[in-house]
Amino acid sequence: MVRSGIAYVRSRGGIVRKVVDSAREHGAARYVVPPESENNSWTLVHLDELGGLYVRLLEGEAPGGTLLLATSDGSRRAREIAEPASRAGSVDGRIETRPLDEAFEKLVDHAYVLALDQRLTSERARRILGWMPSAPSVFEELEGGSYS
Repeated sequence: MVRSGIAYVRSRGGIVRKVVDSAREHGAARYVVPPESENNSWTLVHLDELGGLYVRLLEGEAPGGTLLLATSDGSRRAREIAEPASRAGSVDGRIETRPLDEAFEKLVDHAYVLALDQRLTSERARRILGWMPSAPSVFEELEGGSYS
C-alpha cells in the first residue's frame, strides 16, 4: 500500500496549481493554516516519481502488505511553497494565510488535509525498493516557469 504526499507535476492541476491560481485571482498566493499555528508543513511528491514507485511495487519488489510513504521533497512549510507560487502567479511573492474555517467553505474536507502539519518520510520505500526520487523539486518547478 502506498500513501503519497501532495502530488505535483509541471503546471497541471493539483494543490500547487490552486495556490498559483489563487495568486492570480486574489493578488496573493493563499494557503490554508490550522487555527493554532501558521507553521504547517506539506509533504510533496512529484507525480512522475509516484508512478515510478508504483511500477516498482508492481514488479513485486516489496513484501505483501508493506505500507510505503511516497514523498520526494520531504516536508516543507506551506508558506515556503506559497512564496514561489506567488511569483509564478506574477504577484511578486505576496502571500496570504487562509483560515481553516474559510477554506472549508470552498474546499470542504480537502481544507483539513492542507491544514495538517504533514511530516512524513519515504525512507522505507527508499530502503526496501531502492526508490530514489530525482524529478525536479516543487521549488524548481515553480521557479523554472512550469506554473507560469
